[in-house]
Amino acid sequence: MLLWRLNGAGGWKVSAEYKPANPPLWRCQRASPACPGHTSPTHRCSQGPSTSWRCKARGCPTHGDPTHVCSGRPFVCNRASPPCVTHASPGDRCPSAAGANWSCGASTCPGHGGAADTCGTTQSWRNIPDSALSLVGSYTQRGFKRIRVDFTSGPVTPSASNPVDIRLVVLETGPSIALGWGGGSSALFLCTGSLHDIDAPANWNPMQQSDIVHELGHALGLVNMQPTAAGAHNAWADTVSTPPQPSHCRKPPTQCAMWWQSSTTRLTTFHLDGGVGCHDHLRRQDFSRSVMAGHWTPP
Repeated sequence: MLLWRLNGAGGWKVSAEYKPANPPLWRCQRASPACPGHTSPTHRCSQGPSTSWRCKARGCPTHGDPTHVCSGRPFVCNRASPPCVTHASPGDRCPSAAGANWSCGASTCPGHGGAADTCGTTQSWRNIPDSALSLVGSYTQRGFKRIRVDFTSGPVTPSASNPVDIRLVVLETGPSIALGWGGGSSALFLCTGSLHDIDAPANWNPMQQSDIVHELGHALGLVNMQPTAAGAHNAWADTVSTPPQPSHCRKPPTQCAMWWQSSTTRLTTFHLDGGVGCHDHLRRQDFSRSVMAGHWTPP
């Protein structure tokens, strides 16, 4: 896609989110046979004559019934951060200090703000950090970019058994890119980065040579731009081309720098046309400070 790129992901990205593609599986304390996981935190594994259970004590030797608990051992809880220091009883609870993060026993649990919170059966979308996003140039069409999402450093580790869905909302450019701006305020702009993205290096200098003359022309009142009076250039302003370019010259790029489209063949001079051309207008335009001050203001 052809992205509107300003400042890294902060320019082209509207939002970038991910969530586990599969519903989370819930763990229980069955040690043998191994628990395959459940689709709800309220599910319980079946119990048979050879079933053994853990009780969340460190070094638990397993039990024959899920209600049994070890004695004389340190117990852990579901507080993921800051790390739990263990407890003397399975009924003890870590304090919910500000910033504490709790696991609820679901696979891929992102953590919760409270010990009683649980993941839903369909987990919600979560933000992908900018550090995991980058743009990769297209090798088939200049200017187009592929978006790379790299979870090497987290916050999730996708795999064949733990796939994730990704949802991106991005700003794309239109069918063409503006390579400059000279329409007023306090500055002229030449979009060098955009040019380098969409064209070959051999074309950069000749295109920007005409671009800078073109934008200076706008800044001085061409075509129907302030401080020129409205309608002053109607004799040669382009109002009929496809697409319409009413603020540009109808003379082709081989005759005038004010043609609307950048190219290596657009001139770096303005056309003469018997008193009504771009060049003619600049020769009679009033460029005194009082006239130009209303259009150009200091930054």
